[in-house]
Amino acid sequence: MSPLLMPLRFRAMCKYKSIARYSNALAKGGRWRVGHRLSDKQMNAWSQQQRQYIGKSSTENSNTKFYLWFGGIGAGIVLALGLKYRYDGGNSLCDAEVSDEKRIGTYHSAVRVSRDLVKRIKVTITPRMILSHLSGIRHYERDAKKVRENKEKAKRPLRSPIKEETSLNKGDEKNTNTEENISKESKQAKPTERKKEFEQEEYYLKTNFENVFQALDLFKDDPLIFKPGSTFLYSTHAFTLLSAVVERAAGQNFLDLMGNMFHELGMVHTVPEENEPIIYHRSRYYHLNKKGRVVNCPYVDNSYKWAGGGFLSTAGDLLLFGNTLLYSYQLAQLKDTNGLLPGFLRPQTSLDLWAPVDRTEASWDKDGLYAQGWLVVEKSQKYGQCKRRRHYVSHTGGAVGASSVLLILPSERTPQPEGTRAEFLPRGIVVTIITNMQSVGLNSTALKIAYEFDKATKESL
Repeated sequence: MSPLLMPLRFRAMCKYKSIARYSNALAKGGRWRVGHRLSDKQMNAWSQQQRQYIGKSSTENSNTKFYLWFGGIGAGIVLALGLKYRYDGGNSLCDAEVSDEKRIGTYHSAVRVSRDLVKRIKVTITPRMILSHLSGIRHYERDAKKVRENKEKAKRPLRSPIKEETSLNKGDEKNTNTEENISKESKQAKPTERKKEFEQEEYYLKTNFENVFQALDLFKDDPLIFKPGSTFLYSTHAFTLLSAVVERAAGQNFLDLMGNMFHELGMVHTVPEENEPIIYHRSRYYHLNKKGRVVNCPYVDNSYKWAGGGFLSTAGDLLLFGNTLLYSYQLAQLKDTNGLLPGFLRPQTSLDLWAPVDRTEASWDKDGLYAQGWLVVEKSQKYGQCKRRRHYVSHTGGAVGASSVLLILPSERTPQPEGTRAEFLPRGIVVTIITNMQSVGLNSTALKIAYEFDKATKESL
């Protein structure tokens, strides 16, 4: 290893710890598990994998080893299962050649689920729509009218203040009428009271569902919020429907399918977040009360949303998953793959996975669009010496008492090494952060960490 390599890595590590600890302070007491994987030959010479633990899994018991609930990141993992599973004809469940032509109902016998959802208008819901959150199926808010209104308000420009057109020379009666009109208009302009995300009652369900088909009862009779394919609406419930599709298509229990995939990936520390089994080093979960104090979160049962965020994992397992996807994606870009092992996903599937989809959006980075289960920010720079965007993908997770992010920053260098190329893939930085504190934004922190190690890599070359 080059003599200059260690100081550069050490500087990046110090910066990385500083960023993470600062963000931890902003979270006011959350316990963090931060991991990064350096997917580059020279970086691997320094460290195959580094994990940094900040805080404890339990404030009361001071345990530093822990399993954490990673929330919405699970959607990306379930997506990998859906894309990996091959049914008749050797096609993956969500391949383009079938997803745009067949309805959800054709994949399982519970056709009434699809028909109940779309009975008010004749539409088709495809797996791709679900993966890109264009299905129109509701999230936690049941009131369709309120959701549509909030969507419209988010698009409107800020309104200019109402000008008072009163004059001291005008009569008292006219002034009174003007004040009444202004008062009425002000009330109409006032936005509708909106529940905060974690004030939605369904987040705190304690009902245990025996299988994913039972969980469909929560929303199968609710009207669609939007016409499928027309408007982006993030939906945990839509992924529950997708898990039912996967289960029926595979003819195997969904959790068993996930367990088999975790075993194949080497994610031996990723398990369903079930209450009954004893899971050693399971974390406690916290949130801030109205006084800003750290308190325990209430018990919830996640059997209604396995696919949308019902699994426990570790930083190491999520890094393995991130590198698996990065390897498949970069392998798909090579013309000559002789001597290289195949990727977990097929080449075209890997490219489609991170291809931005029109009419989508993402709350955690406005520069990006949603693809299939992932936010994608494409490389772009509009003007010289101005803002420059790097290509990266990520997904955040939010749950009762937990927040997370998995971010993948591919290397800008084209992977075209000479000789034995297996050791050159994947190339890039993978960062994951999972914390047992509710409502913590982590994407920007993970991106800063990735940039620091990417910078150190370039300086070492």
